[in-house]
Amino acid sequence: MLLEEAKGRARILIVEKPGVKYLDDPPPVRPVEKASPEFLKEHTLPRWAEANVAALRAAWTLEGVEPGRTLVVGHSEGGIVAARVAAELPKVTHVATLAGGGPSQLFDFVANNARTRPGDKPGDAARRVQRVLDEWAGVLKDPESTSRFWLGHPYRRWSSFLKHSVTGELLRARARVYAAHGTRDPVIPVAAHDVLVAELRARGREVTAERLEGADHGFQTEGMKEGPPAGMRAVLGRVLNWFLAGEGKAG
Repeated sequence: MLLEEAKGRARILIVEKPGVKYLDDPPPVRPVEKASPEFLKEHTLPRWAEANVAALRAAWTLEGVEPGRTLVVGHSEGGIVAARVAAELPKVTHVATLAGGGPSQLFDFVANNARTRPGDKPGDAARRVQRVLDEWAGVLKDPESTSRFWLGHPYRRWSSFLKHSVTGELLRARARVYAAHGTRDPVIPVAAHDVLVAELRARGREVTAERLEGADHGFQTEGMKEGPPAGMRAVLGRVLNWFLAGEGKAG
């Protein structure tokens, strides 16, 4: 979608997660527990960011690529990866985090479990929140494990991601920031986006923020047809236009 939206106005580099072989074609639904040992070991925030950093540095050496202007985009889990890449590479001029949250993802889990649910009895929400905190404490007791799983991912993955945040990484970066989030996102609460925008602006950072009414985690709204992710494509188009505004072609 990003390549299609660029329409030749920018060079597009897509980086796969470390531990995934080129042209791998796994089943549509595959439990992470059945992933390769290499993937379970490599799927951490530092390693995924390192893969992106290495790919970007290599791309900057290619003929026809203009390293003076670079946009890094990440959606959901990729939001914090994009933010970390921008923090590690001062040459990155623009960064976009799409439905990526703001504080540690532990905040997302707590906030989602604190919501009142149909049929809740007094104290149910508090018990759910405490269970999340207790389970996280268990992860910290064996943070490097790739054989013990929580919420579908190994402890090693969680211990690397939840100790960091999109907000913290973007505060280390110099890049201009674009943040988009849907108000109907069931995965990452829109409050996390609000925290990100507030923290960045409180520190005088420039941020272009989109709070999309009625949009879900993939930026789809109830009025959109099933099929191609029109909402995501529209957001990517706006991100590219923001990046390219008044600059012509960019590398």
